[in-house]
Amino acid sequence: MSYLNAKNFRVTYILKLFTLYIWFALFFYLISFLGGGGIKFREGIPWYVLISRDIVWLGFVTYLIYCIRRNSFWHQLWMSDYGKFLKIFTILCGIYLIIVLSHLIHRDLREIIQHDIRNILSYSLIIFFLPLIIQKKEDIYSLMNTLLKVGMVLSLFGIVTRFMGLDFLTWRGRVVSTMSDPNNLGIFLSFCILLVVINWKSLSIWKAVLYFLIYSFALVLTNSITAFLTINFALFVILLLKKGWIKGFAIFFAVFYLFICLSFVSKIVENPGKLFNNFSRKTYNTDKYLIDRLNNISKGKFAKWFLFGIDYQVQDETMRSLTYRKAQFSAFAGVKNTEVKETEGVNKLITLFGNYKSNQYATFDNQYFNFLFNAGIVSTLIFFSLFTWGVVRGIMNYLNFHKVDKDLAMLSLFFSVFLLTMILVAFNGAAFLNRFPLNFLIYFSLGMIFLIKEIQKGECVRNEIF
Repeated sequence: MSYLNAKNFRVTYILKLFTLYIWFALFFYLISFLGGGGIKFREGIPWYVLISRDIVWLGFVTYLIYCIRRNSFWHQLWMSDYGKFLKIFTILCGIYLIIVLSHLIHRDLREIIQHDIRNILSYSLIIFFLPLIIQKKEDIYSLMNTLLKVGMVLSLFGIVTRFMGLDFLTWRGRVVSTMSDPNNLGIFLSFCILLVVINWKSLSIWKAVLYFLIYSFALVLTNSITAFLTINFALFVILLLKKGWIKGFAIFFAVFYLFICLSFVSKIVENPGKLFNNFSRKTYNTDKYLIDRLNNISKGKFAKWFLFGIDYQVQDETMRSLTYRKAQFSAFAGVKNTEVKETEGVNKLITLFGNYKSNQYATFDNQYFNFLFNAGIVSTLIFFSLFTWGVVRGIMNYLNFHKVDKDLAMLSLFFSVFLLTMILVAFNGAAFLNRFPLNFLIYFSLGMIFLIKEIQKGECVRNEIF
């Protein structure tokens, strides 16, 4: 008995098809190898090849609509508690769509289709079909297991490309695996690490440790500061909630230093024969080692506070991404900056519904800056409120279910903490709602939080019947 009366003979098939799509979508950027790997593929691969993943996605959505068009699924869905969430979600996203379409009077249609409709809105469709794909708790675990396996393959491939010297498959030495960007890979691996932590007792101890170490090592090799801050913040929140203040702090610091040790390991492995007290200077490379990047950003404070005062050479000029982000922030704040001419002083043009004086779509390395400049304060508040609502709902699920169904409670906590880290940490480091697979995972997590409540209600009904 499912909580919504979808056609049961199709449910398992649809779940398998969705699993297949996940494998396809997360390995889609293997096409980058056709263009030379790393950052070169965008220049060498035609645009119609790059959007083929989105075409497959829309084809899958079309099939899902076909599967449920002849039964009462839609009616039951909209009348359920999940349907109440869908109605609010639809209204708010509809307002956002009206706002962005209003910019057609001065902005290129292709930019609106690419950034606002394709990147930000199209993958939100997953929310409308989650109740069809996932009918019971076991389906959630099936999908989570798929994501863990995909994460393992991505991690191993990334590690191999790094230590086999396949630099043309990296982003200036930063591991990207089959993703288009090291930050994307880092956040996805953060998702996998959190999933392992939440389900630690459900996995065998050896599998949990193996998964955790491999994901962590691959994440360290991405050298993504955004991902590093995201995973540490998320682990801090989860461990405090699960283990309490004292034990939670202890485990958190142990994991924090594990990341640091793994970065040291990669540096030692790639620089054999160097004396430990000298190799930090002689093999210095900010693009290649996470500990070096962290130390540069902190202007030496990281080594002083966390690396026991090891003497590090600080090189500010090599931090290209940080320098560019600082320039963008200065431009957004209205400070004159020659490095980001196209966005200079844009804060003066921020309005409720976006900048109607610019014919160019601004692409900041900050999700909130993109929303504010391109679609205004109202759009920023729409998405911030939607994801914050999900965080609150997820924590409420955890508090309400942890004595009734601990498994569902922990899954709800996982999704809510992931969303929390995205809106508080990750969105300030990159425009992740514009990037697959992060936009997909964010909407998936939001929908799962509300779906878990529905599944728990269905479990209660089933227990009463049987």
